[in-house]
Amino acid sequence: MNIHVKRVAGQWTCVAAALFCMQTANAQQILSSSFDSGATSIPAGLCAWNASGPTVSGALVTGWEDNSCWKDASGATIAYALDTSTRYTGAASLSIKSTNVTPQLTAPFTMKSGKTYSATVYLRASKSQEVVVQLRLSGPPYTAYGVASKTIGIFWTPVTVTADAPLTASNVAAGLFILPKTPGNIWLDSASITESTAINAITRTGHSVTRSFFGTHTHRDLRWPDLGNALGADRMWDGEGIQMRDIFPTSDLSKANWTKFEARIARAQQNGADLIMTLGGNIPTWASADAAGQSPNCSLYGPGSSAPPVSRTVWKDMVSAVVKKANGRIKYWEIWNEPYVCAMFNVRRPTDYTKYLVDLSYDAYNIIKTNNKSLTVLSPTLYTYKLDFVDEFLGLGGGRYADVIAIHAYDEYINQHLVGTGGSGAPNGPEMLFIKEHGVLNLKHILARHNLSAKPIWNTESGYLASSTPGGQPDDAKGAPYVARHLLLSSLAGLDRSYYYSWDLRGKVVALGRELDGEGSNNYTKTAAGVAFETMAKWLTGTTIKAVSTPAADGQPWVVTLLRATTGTTELIVWNPAGNDMVYTVPTGLAFSASLSGGKTGVSAGTATTINGWPQLLTSY
Repeated sequence: MNIHVKRVAGQWTCVAAALFCMQTANAQQILSSSFDSGATSIPAGLCAWNASGPTVSGALVTGWEDNSCWKDASGATIAYALDTSTRYTGAASLSIKSTNVTPQLTAPFTMKSGKTYSATVYLRASKSQEVVVQLRLSGPPYTAYGVASKTIGIFWTPVTVTADAPLTASNVAAGLFILPKTPGNIWLDSASITESTAINAITRTGHSVTRSFFGTHTHRDLRWPDLGNALGADRMWDGEGIQMRDIFPTSDLSKANWTKFEARIARAQQNGADLIMTLGGNIPTWASADAAGQSPNCSLYGPGSSAPPVSRTVWKDMVSAVVKKANGRIKYWEIWNEPYVCAMFNVRRPTDYTKYLVDLSYDAYNIIKTNNKSLTVLSPTLYTYKLDFVDEFLGLGGGRYADVIAIHAYDEYINQHLVGTGGSGAPNGPEMLFIKEHGVLNLKHILARHNLSAKPIWNTESGYLASSTPGGQPDDAKGAPYVARHLLLSSLAGLDRSYYYSWDLRGKVVALGRELDGEGSNNYTKTAAGVAFETMAKWLTGTTIKAVSTPAADGQPWVVTLLRATTGTTELIVWNPAGNDMVYTVPTGLAFSASLSGGKTGVSAGTATTINGWPQLLTSY
């Protein structure tokens, strides 16, 4: 292996639709592996600490490590060796042979805050198989910041992956990971990692925010959510009586139940809002390929409800019936809800269900567009923390059958997804997801690789569920500032819509509405979180976001500058993501501070005011 440093001239790389641009300057190669010589034998008993671990043998060159010992695979083997007969370039490649276990090979390196990393490897295999290449954290929570999934065969295939390092720590232990999906024999050659200083437009400015940006979900409340005129969109997912499972209780589609479906359409029309109908994810058992409910996480709403349909014919018949019934009254159509959760959709052999999802997307897209070309099709929902599935689906052509890329972006501020949370939560959770952890930016890297940068991205579901509620109990007031900042930061990160989950979800969640008379009364009233949602929507609707200040150092204010169309005035939204009180000097020309709860107080320009985790709107009127 030869390691050297090479500097290249900086250049601008811009993505179509101008959602973000990246200036790469002073690029240097921090790893260059040709695998020509210098192999060191792997110590005998490398995995002895795990009694059920695989047997790992052979030799690896400096800078590479096996990371497979943690796997419970007694009797399985992994063998590494330099192979002079099979190589892409130079004298040798690295052969990786495995039986009864999928190996993990890594080249550790340090990811530095404010840097962009691009890794390229050349791979081949003795027979066709899928290999995932990741730039990810070496330790918990193992966040993958960059992912590329590629099916390789007997010819050498280049795989490139790009990722922006998190801003949550100056340096984080990371690695370039090579992850075959199945046992077998693959070869690795000409691996490199390039580090560059990236000046990323991680916040989007210059765009206007409309009422349609703000959406939510309703499960059972028959009334329109009590959020004033702030709500411009409704996603029909999880609504009682309006899922495919409810509409088609039997295989005789002529006996479909359209009562609540029609009521939901009428309710949206009466309130001047548009609808998303999600087609898959809660299908009837009779239509499911897993009617017995045997596959993990594929029966979330009943046996086989989240599994693929038993046939494309059944799928097309149901989709055709729903689209025809809507007759243009539903403008937006989402292919499938969270397919990555169902184990079947992650299976590639013997049946390639990920490819099947592409086929289902193709069928639905053509049915919808044949019915009405003006209708908009959303992709199956993808997840910011499941980038390997994103890349696999898009690599199979799934992005061609969508006008909009749908994602789910839960920031899960109590969970272990974010660097530095330590399991106890992070007060700046939404800032971590959208800005510091580059949750959307790293997704855009994958979209760019598949030539999909021009497509809008909608966050069709996000919120704060049981795992995100402090103490495991409902705390709508504590969740209120997170709800408001999540909406604002979604727009800043380049998302064109955000649908909160949800208005009337019961239990240990941060809900926008709760039942006054106890669960079951269906008498919902707005919570503190609902007030915060409504207020932030009112602040943003009808404005253009002109500038954003996101200081790198903690303990400093975040400031968003707005231009309001109706008054022509400049306004500021200010807050401290750390949550504690801090002093902020009111700029010239501003005289009032509005709170998320709806109150307004006078302030004096040039004097100090107190801000914290609850955003404030500073205005001149």
